[in-house]
Amino acid sequence: MFENYLCINGKKTKLTDEQMRQLGITPVESEVAKMSRISKVGEAADYYNVRDTITIDGIKFEIVGIGHDIDASTGRRNTITLRQVDHLKKSTINSTYCPNGFATSELDKSLVESPQNWIPDSILPYVRTVLKEYVTYDGSVKVMYRKLWVFSESEMFGSAIYAPAEDGKRYEAFATRKDRIVCGENGSACFWLRSAAVDSGTFCMIDAFGGADYNSAKHSDGVALGFCI
Repeated sequence: MFENYLCINGKKTKLTDEQMRQLGITPVESEVAKMSRISKVGEAADYYNVRDTITIDGIKFEIVGIGHDIDASTGRRNTITLRQVDHLKKSTINSTYCPNGFATSELDKSLVESPQNWIPDSILPYVRTVLKEYVTYDGSVKVMYRKLWVFSESEMFGSAIYAPAEDGKRYEAFATRKDRIVCGENGSACFWLRSAAVDSGTFCMIDAFGGADYNSAKHSDGVALGFCI
């Protein structure tokens, strides 16, 4: 990924795009910056396709939706949704029961408060806040506004399987088991979904073969991040 640098007295100094322009230098546009610019003007479908991939700082991301998610600041669906598909980190969702759902979990708190621990710094300036639904174990569907999230069961399958209700529409990219598979350090990995499952201590997940499952929130599984630019 290209960056904007200037060498001053032998020292490499990073400059912002605006600083580069003030010096009369046309800044180098990264692929993420280009993707952000194109999506904001509503032209993403003219340049990108669902299942296209981009590798940033050695981590692979896949486009799973174009115009699927709603930008919280504009109310428009001029977004590109990406999912991390390799180099997954593992985490618990919560160390104890979580009756009020994913938005009150320790994992969600970490995604909100420490996003730099989860995705490359070069992506963060382009990540947009979007509206996401999540379901609690008693079937209540609630709304949260997030920059980083994990996907829901109905976003993966188009219906509720172990969750008590649907919380989002299926992404175009997730048509088959194979489409849902991601990789951790040792190949295909199980990963968390944000939908609560059969009780206040369990959440839905995807098994290593792309199928539906659920597990205790205290168990450590992969975190296949979703975000929009």
